[in-house]
Amino acid sequence: MDSRAGLRLDRRKASETVQALLQERQAHEIIGIPLRSGIKVRGYLELQDRQGDMTSFSADDLQLVENLGAHLTAAIENQDLVARLRHAAYHDLLTGLPTRARLGQHLEAAIEEASAGDGVVALVQLDLDRFKEVNDSLGHTWGDELLVLVGQRLSRSSPEGAMVARVGADEFAVAARVPGASEAAELAAELCEAVSTSYPLAGLTIDASATVGVALAPDHGNDGPTMMRRVDVALSNAKNVGRRVSMYDPSMEQESLQRLRLVTELRTALAAGQIVVRYQPKINLRSRELVGVEALVRWLHPDYGEVAPDRFVPLAEVTGLIGILTDHVLRASLAQCRQWLDRDLRIPVAVNLSARSLSDAEFPDRVAGMLREYDVPADLLSFELTESSVMTDPDRMQPVLLRLHDLGTGLSIDDFGTGYSSLSQLRRLPVDEVKIDKEFVFTMGTDLGDLAIVRAIIELAHSLGLRVVAEGVEDELARDLLAGNDCDVIQGYLVSRALDPDRLDAWLSARTAIRPGQPGVKGRRLHLLTG
Repeated sequence: MDSRAGLRLDRRKASETVQALLQERQAHEIIGIPLRSGIKVRGYLELQDRQGDMTSFSADDLQLVENLGAHLTAAIENQDLVARLRHAAYHDLLTGLPTRARLGQHLEAAIEEASAGDGVVALVQLDLDRFKEVNDSLGHTWGDELLVLVGQRLSRSSPEGAMVARVGADEFAVAARVPGASEAAELAAELCEAVSTSYPLAGLTIDASATVGVALAPDHGNDGPTMMRRVDVALSNAKNVGRRVSMYDPSMEQESLQRLRLVTELRTALAAGQIVVRYQPKINLRSRELVGVEALVRWLHPDYGEVAPDRFVPLAEVTGLIGILTDHVLRASLAQCRQWLDRDLRIPVAVNLSARSLSDAEFPDRVAGMLREYDVPADLLSFELTESSVMTDPDRMQPVLLRLHDLGTGLSIDDFGTGYSSLSQLRRLPVDEVKIDKEFVFTMGTDLGDLAIVRAIIELAHSLGLRVVAEGVEDELARDLLAGNDCDVIQGYLVSRALDPDRLDAWLSARTAIRPGQPGVKGRRLHLLTG
């Protein structure tokens, strides 16, 4: 009897060929069922020689086997689905590499295996630098392509037996067995070098780089979760100190815990008056006039002492407190400016802004409200923005910059020379001033290349009608070189450190003299007496 799903073969009724096949199988009768999934045959179910009170299979038997075959097919499909889901859970869909969860399992087994022999397990984690810029500039499709290429390069560059995994949006990790710490450091450097090369994307050649953290088992941990946490700590340390590769050290944990504490205490510190503002004078090189002060924030922590802004301002940006911190500094600066005006002193103040403030459409309205509240003319307030923050997305930030400029406030590009812009790009922005990054100023007396950069920035800025400020001026040689190259304003320890209001008043009394006021301009100006 034939069926679309099954076939019953009986030796007594079969052809000689079929009888021969049954004889070979030592069977009198067979029911065969293909296990179909759509048009695909997943297997074959066969029953031989019915046992029981009947001497041969019946049509009911065939139907029963067909039903059984359908259940088996469903079971096989479910098993395949579970396998696919398990694979998806442990493998990244984009790169095909293992995920963080799979890497954790691998680490547990590798650490246990290493404990029985020589050597250590090195966990190397790499974070791609400026990956967001690739996504923003070329689109996510090409960003994904870059991730695939990076994964391939890591796989080719890793030792035999190593596991390469994608553990974050732009983070990869490699777990490998190595003889010791020095070999682990060498492996990390090699992997960093392998990734930090050029990639062909969208018809362009894109340069990539990475920051790397390293942790070792059993030196730094005896289980997967501990190792993965500590390699994260090492990677964060590398970013914070500006290294390409950083090996985990227990002292980093204290640093990490301190940062966590600073995050949790920042809001309370603002309310408790621990966040204070100090002011660093800026002097015109030609007229020796005090052209203003820069407001620099400090945290007077009860346990850690004075905490520099580079320790807590980035934390404020990450936790969403940067707006509150900026408003705090702005209010303190305008209040101080109001006090000077009440004493008939005209001292402009500059406040630093983050990229988040430039993305806040309501920020210009708050600035206008504070200027009215403290009755401070807008031209006594300016904002300093780092070059990298402005040029990340100038089109998106331009509306806020234009509104601030329309209020009458000044705008300055800080740390100029270290970002990705050119002065010609700044022509589209309402900028009044550029500040040469202090790293160039520090070394221009001994490095002709840095001196050439300083000279070029000054010349090009002046050609665009921009004022130039050099920060980080600490000695007379730097001052004289800047004066000889027609720099407008200097700021740094040679003039004064950042001072709290009382000490600044004492400095003003000792180092400056009051000039007559200008008609129609409120407040008298100050000029430097010596130095």
